[in-house]
Amino acid sequence: METQYDGYPLYYHDVGFLSTNGAPGKVTPATQGVTYTCSVNPSTEQSGCSFQLGTNGGQHDLVANVSGYAIEAHLYQETLQKMQTVAKAYAGYFTTQYLANTTRDVDIDYFANIDTAWDGCGPDGQGGNAYMDTSSTIPNSGNGSNGGPGFAFPGESPDGDNVTYYGADGLNDTQPATWDDNAFINSLGLSESDVTSAWGFLMGVANGPNAPSFDNAIDRDPLSCNSNLQSPPYTAFIFAWAPNAVLLSDSIVGTY
Repeated sequence: METQYDGYPLYYHDVGFLSTNGAPGKVTPATQGVTYTCSVNPSTEQSGCSFQLGTNGGQHDLVANVSGYAIEAHLYQETLQKMQTVAKAYAGYFTTQYLANTTRDVDIDYFANIDTAWDGCGPDGQGGNAYMDTSSTIPNSGNGSNGGPGFAFPGESPDGDNVTYYGADGLNDTQPATWDDNAFINSLGLSESDVTSAWGFLMGVANGPNAPSFDNAIDRDPLSCNSNLQSPPYTAFIFAWAPNAVLLSDSIVGTY
């Protein structure tokens, strides 16, 4: 079944267990008028399943329900809360970097250091790296950045398959949160578990010029070649995959 959680699609199964309670083999739930009915209301993000035991349902009185929605909703809640914590820490890092710079400038993107392999276009046609924070210990997530894997971060499949990835072509300039020898998490005082989703996979960090969010909004970055994205306020994203290729996203706006 499908419903929503916090505006995101949520896919799940509900399972019901019904005991025959010693009834003869010919006495089945169907012959007793037993039904199992489920309902989903995406607008209210609610779902539920229940048994109707029928007119003679007393012979099937041992009943248990397992709510897949309740299980998945808890994992969504845990992951989104962790993402918000990471995003809040990253937003604070931006402001701290800005205030610590004696030549602070609102045109500088304090989310990350330069991209060593890509200078972008930059405001007024100048090199974009001139507007990155050269004192930042967090590298740029651009595909050619310091120590980055150099590929579009796909995220890992929550089904546990380490070979199959979701969205391999859709998350440009996004790196795992532990890239470049943990420079990101160490700078924010986080641990690897802090940036691991409830499904057990690393979150992605996007502070590069071509990084899209789940709804295809593009990161605002002075390295961008889109002139509409080169000016502040600059942004970054935290990503996590939920099952069935659902991409969770938390946007961060740099505050001066």
